[in-house]
Amino acid sequence: MLDFKELIVAGPLLGVASGTLINAGEATHAGGELYLKHEWSEGLSPNWKPWITLSGTYLAKAEFDSNVGEGAANVRGNRIPYAPKWLGDLSVGLTGTNGLGVTLGVHYVGEQFSDARNTIAQSADGTLGLVPSYSILNLGLRFQPERVNWDIYLSAHNVLD
Repeated sequence: MLDFKELIVAGPLLGVASGTLINAGEATHAGGELYLKHEWSEGLSPNWKPWITLSGTYLAKAEFDSNVGEGAANVRGNRIPYAPKWLGDLSVGLTGTNGLGVTLGVHYVGEQFSDARNTIAQSADGTLGLVPSYSILNLGLRFQPERVNWDIYLSAHNVLD
């Protein structure tokens, strides 16, 4: 749980000029997170061990607790922009005894508002409206040589688009 007394947001989220910051007053975030990982002791071969991770965030509440600014933008009770209720990741991978590893993951982001007034209809320039949920596919490669204190990790996000 996060309880803000003074939440600072970018001006455009409240319909104010770009490049400005606005004190949006009090706001509350409340939710929970879960992370699970399983590694198999026996792999596909003696050299490769599979693993899986699942993580999720449920942000039940992310809202303004007061109205904003001198013009008193009526946002009290509205959801804070870019705060989806659901986020999730599912990743599977293989780790090799030779220091190589590969990861394939799906990242999910739930629908969210792009402005503090929680406008549903999208504007042509993308600054207003409900942003639909989406999922992307990610790929990662890792190399960790033996007896060194470093590794190399390459990742590609949204590989299907």
